[in-house]
Amino acid sequence: MDLNNTFHEAVCRLFRSSKQRIQSDNMPSLVRVGTRRTLADVFADIGFNKGVEVGTKEGAYSMELCKRNPNLHLCCVDPWIAVGHLSQSRQDGYYNRALSNLKPYNVTIIRKFSMDALSDFEDDSLDFVFIDGAHDFDNAIIDIIGWSKKVKLDGVIACHDYMSGHGAGVMKAVDAYTHCHKIEPWFVTREMEATAFWQNIYRTGTRPYKSITVLRP
Repeated sequence: MDLNNTFHEAVCRLFRSSKQRIQSDNMPSLVRVGTRRTLADVFADIGFNKGVEVGTKEGAYSMELCKRNPNLHLCCVDPWIAVGHLSQSRQDGYYNRALSNLKPYNVTIIRKFSMDALSDFEDDSLDFVFIDGAHDFDNAIIDIIGWSKKVKLDGVIACHDYMSGHGAGVMKAVDAYTHCHKIEPWFVTREMEATAFWQNIYRTGTRPYKSITVLRP
C-alpha cells in the first residue's frame, strides 16, 4: 500500500485526513471532511483530464466536475429511458436539461445503457469513472467490473450512493468488490449520500476476473 503516491497525497490534503487515519485492513477509510465535490477537486489537482460519469440525469455533478477542472473531457453515459416511477417524458426532460447545462463544457453525451457504452472506450484509457447508475446489486457490480477495465492503472473508480436504504445494492457491490480484490486503501466521503472511491490496482490482462471458468460436477 503506497500512501506516498500523488493520489493519496491529494486525498489526505484536500479531505484533510492524515495517513495515520487510513485503514490498511481492507476496510473503508471515512475521510475527515469533504464530499464528492472534494473528490472532483482531487481529480483536478492530480491532472485527471479524461473521465466518464455513468448516470448523469440533469448533469448536476457533471457540472461540478467540469467547473473544478477546466481541462477535463467528460463523457456522460445515461440511457434516459423510462424506469420505475420515472416516465419517458420526465427522462426526456432530464436529458434536455443535461444538454443545456453541459453545453458550456467539454462534455460528450452518450445516450446508451452503461454496458452498451463500454465498447466506446479502450481498456486502460480513462483517468477515472464516477458510477451513479442503477442502485441494485446486480447492476452496480457489473458497472464496477465493466468500467474498472476502462480505467488506467492508478486511475480512480468512484461509486455514488454508498449507503444503506436506497443505495444498499451499491454498498453491497462495493463491499464485495473491494473485499474480493483486496482493495486497500479505499475511501468513503463524509455525507449522507456518500461516495466510495479507490485507485485501480489492475492493468488489463492481469485482472483476476478477465475470464471465468465454470466447474461442472
